[in-house]
Amino acid sequence: METYPFVDLDTDWTARSIVDDAFARCTAFALNDVHMLLDLVRLGLGPALVPASYAAKPQADGLIRRPMPDPDLSWVVHFVTGTDASRPAQLFADVLVTADAVQAMRTGLSGVPAAPR
Repeated sequence: METYPFVDLDTDWTARSIVDDAFARCTAFALNDVHMLLDLVRLGLGPALVPASYAAKPQADGLIRRPMPDPDLSWVVHFVTGTDASRPAQLFADVLVTADAVQAMRTGLSGVPAAPR
């Protein structure tokens, strides 16, 4: 099985704990600088999961950004990858559903709007 690297924050960041719990995967780079993390993504060294506020930073301009619709996460995160990302990263970005779409699906299934997070 072919593996692909993943760029992430250092292990003492809460966002990293959430990502580790959600994916339980190896991380190719661990660092404490979000701008460097976005630079590594831009350089094609791997995709990353980041809080929405990081995905909205000017340093993330030009990256593909998708909100992650996981109801167990403490905040909405975005999947970011470079425009020249590996095929698996591009496919993953293509299959993500927006958090708003998940909210609409939940409402449609229950008939009752879900509580805001």
